[in-house]
Amino acid sequence: MQEARTVIQEEMPLVICCNLDLPDGSGMDFLDEVRAVQGDSFVVGMFQMKNPPVRFLLFFILTENNDLTTEYEYRHEGVNDYITSPVNIPELIRRVLFFVE
Repeated sequence: MQEARTVIQEEMPLVICCNLDLPDGSGMDFLDEVRAVQGDSFVVGMFQMKNPPVRFLLFFILTENNDLTTEYEYRHEGVNDYITSPVNIPELIRRVLFFVE
């Protein structure tokens, strides 16, 4: 996760595809950490928002666990999509494009 933290500090990505099991933590811990980043307030239209790039950041979990209960739990926690392996790259691209279009 440390390398990812460094990258995000330099430039916020549009999408994060993160394995659920990381050598130094879990993908869900990383999601919580990324979304807890405190940023400046921005005015969007008539609404003031805190750190909108982080709030709208797409976060995909990649895992071998195909348990539906776990998938629903993670979606409730803010994961945009939950993809089980083996990952089909064209399908992954289709899912990302679904959220950005």
